[in-house]
Amino acid sequence: MVKKVISSFRVIGKVLEWMIFGVLIFLYLVVLSPNLPTKNYISTYIVQTGSMEPVVHTGSIALIQPKQADQVKKGDIIIFTSPKDPKQTILHRVFDIKQKDTSIDFETKGDNNNAPDNWVVPSISVKGVCIGTIPFVGHPAAFLKTPIGFAFLFGIPALFLVILQIKKIREGIEEEVQKRMKKQMQKEKMTDILSIIAILILTGLTSMITIQTVDALFTSRATVSGISFSVKDFTPPTTTVFIQGDLDETKNIIGTNGWHGYGWYESYDNVNLKIQTGDITNILSYQILSGDVSCPAMTDGGYTTGIVHDTNIAGVVNALPNGVHTLCYFGTNPPHFSESAPHKQLLKLDRENPAFTITGVSGTNMGGFYFNNTNTVSVTIASTDGFSGYTRGRFDLTYADASHNCTTNVPSGAISGYPGYNEDNLLPPNQSTSRTLTQTNIPNGNWCFRIWAYDDVQNKSGSQEVKVVIMNAPPVISNVHYLVATPEKSNEPTATISWNTDKDATSNLDWKTSPSSSWIALLDDTTSDRTSHMREIEGLLPETTYYFRVRSKDTGSNEVTSPTYSFQTSNARLGIDWGSDIVLNEFLPNPTGDDAAPMPGGEWVELYNRGTTPVDVSGWYVKDAGGHKLYITTGNSITSNPVTPGLLMDPKEFLVVYRNGGSFSLNNSSLGDSVILVRSSGWWADMHIYTGLLGDDILENKSFARFPDGSATWFDPIPSPGFSNILEEDSIQILGATVPSSLMDNQILIEEKPSLTLSLDNHIALFTVANISSFIHLSYEFSYGTNTELQGVMGSVDLKGENTFTKSDILLGICSTGGMCVYHEGVKNVKVTVTLKDTDGKESILEKTL
Repeated sequence: MVKKVISSFRVIGKVLEWMIFGVLIFLYLVVLSPNLPTKNYISTYIVQTGSMEPVVHTGSIALIQPKQADQVKKGDIIIFTSPKDPKQTILHRVFDIKQKDTSIDFETKGDNNNAPDNWVVPSISVKGVCIGTIPFVGHPAAFLKTPIGFAFLFGIPALFLVILQIKKIREGIEEEVQKRMKKQMQKEKMTDILSIIAILILTGLTSMITIQTVDALFTSRATVSGISFSVKDFTPPTTTVFIQGDLDETKNIIGTNGWHGYGWYESYDNVNLKIQTGDITNILSYQILSGDVSCPAMTDGGYTTGIVHDTNIAGVVNALPNGVHTLCYFGTNPPHFSESAPHKQLLKLDRENPAFTITGVSGTNMGGFYFNNTNTVSVTIASTDGFSGYTRGRFDLTYADASHNCTTNVPSGAISGYPGYNEDNLLPPNQSTSRTLTQTNIPNGNWCFRIWAYDDVQNKSGSQEVKVVIMNAPPVISNVHYLVATPEKSNEPTATISWNTDKDATSNLDWKTSPSSSWIALLDDTTSDRTSHMREIEGLLPETTYYFRVRSKDTGSNEVTSPTYSFQTSNARLGIDWGSDIVLNEFLPNPTGDDAAPMPGGEWVELYNRGTTPVDVSGWYVKDAGGHKLYITTGNSITSNPVTPGLLMDPKEFLVVYRNGGSFSLNNSSLGDSVILVRSSGWWADMHIYTGLLGDDILENKSFARFPDGSATWFDPIPSPGFSNILEEDSIQILGATVPSSLMDNQILIEEKPSLTLSLDNHIALFTVANISSFIHLSYEFSYGTNTELQGVMGSVDLKGENTFTKSDILLGICSTGGMCVYHEGVKNVKVTVTLKDTDGKESILEKTL
């Protein structure tokens, strides 16, 4: 029974012996695979990190089959030399294949990474394709190279074999005779010796051959069946740091370059301290210092020690303040073999937004709006950033409403060359803080530039808005009118020129009195702030043709000039807007009784439609020289055509507007007044001035009227409100009744009589005689006094039906034949006497004195 038990134990021991031997042989083959003939068909690599999890686990053995680059397909897991570190071998999946001409490059990505690698792998760097993995076997294979692993995987099995050998010797002594024992011992010893020899050979080879991805040697000692061997490792490890960081908008950038090569990050995902070559069980030490400084000696007490391979210290780094920091680190092969000097790596953090100011905008600034007369707008900004530095300016173009409020973004393609946003060229940071943002092909209208600044970590500033107006088309001029009158100043006729533009513009005017003369410009108006324009030419000469043109420039400096217009002065009281169909046709400034009496008494103004189409005068009003307004309503007016609705005036229709109380009032004194007809838009439609200075008599119940209706000539006729104007005494029609003229007070025939005006202009005197068409001869005597003697001139002219005569070249001085003139001083008592003779030989004498 005992023998059977012993025999069973012997069998179990033999099985264990061969199992251990088999495991060791397998591990040896894994270790030796890079140097076996099979490497041309298949080789093994130990996977040290988890970037390919969960497909390839950390600690797995990767089985690699060599393949040509054109045999590699998208999605294959390949092993390749790192483009950034030729000492590093990487196992990643093919993300994309780039083929150009005869070359093939690969983009790669770890299955456990969020983004592709930031490199391109050339085909020459590819070692093969992973055809399979053996999970977790890499750990004991790598462990084999460590002192503890060596003792565990070699010392313990060897000791186990020795114990079995001793046990066999004891059993042999007890069970068999010496002879048989020797014979059996020799047989089994030979087997054990062969096993031990194999282990020793493999151990020696293992100590001389490098497991792929690991280069360090090790120190250990073991004794097997009385044979001892040792290999000593005096080589310290080499170390590196793996960095992967995030920008504000771009994530998972691998390496130390940051966005544009300056190494700045908003935060770090990985700052992994690694054993690059040597034993991955060696340890690392590190410390982080503020600023870009030199690393202290490895004996410095500030180092944190005992850090294992692939430790990520990103959390420590991200807790640091903004700015530049120095990471110092080194590796140690315990107990004494460290790298010669610590490594230095700068870590740069920037979580602060930049700021900027707008330093220039193309166009003309008017109230915060920039008017441009081209379709290209440029905005210049100056930025500030305390850390990574400014690198980019960006703007979004948006629409703006009529009040210049920024509204919606302009979509991509809406404007040629505009992709939905725009930015300046990505120049390196810290070279220039000034950036110019430009957009072309912007159509006319209101627009907004919404601007930001970015730093090198993509931190974005707050936005600022620039409001621009594109005006590359000049204004459109319309409704050019003129009025000639003598407002408030005796003998100083003035032409009032008015016009409209389709947008805000300046109001400028040029004039001359001869087609061949140079233009005379009025005082320049530089403010583009109105669409209704008015300028005046003062001091007009009678019986003179005036030429004028108007000019308007918009806020974008686009200017337009009108055609040339002309008018002739013949009667300084004539002031008609020939562009208006509705005109002042008659008015009564001095009625019998109360001027403000209820209608149909009191003052009134008659309008007349001399055009060919109906006109609605709703909102129109009449005003006097003092600006008092008399609005035209159905309650204060009577029409000659009751059929027309409201205030619509048909062609040839009269509309009488009564003062009917109110502040509007026509002056009855010799100074006279102005009657001005104003449209609802505020534009003057017509104006007439009456004054004793022009020879007008403001008599009671005497009207001023055009004759014929709507014409350019004015007379002092019998009042005929609502009916055609008449010059003879007859039955006078009043709206609503017909009465004999004998029943009307002061209804006498007022004939047009000659009038005389006299004025001085510097050293020239001029006089005008009007209403002389019924006379055939005119003679005059002009005289004035000086400090020394009386001066004078006389002359005569035959009349041929003309209604006005003007003498405008009376010199108050003496000129020589050579053109030299001497003007009289102390001119006084200027007097002109005009004698008119009619066809009957009757004379009329007119006289004026200044």
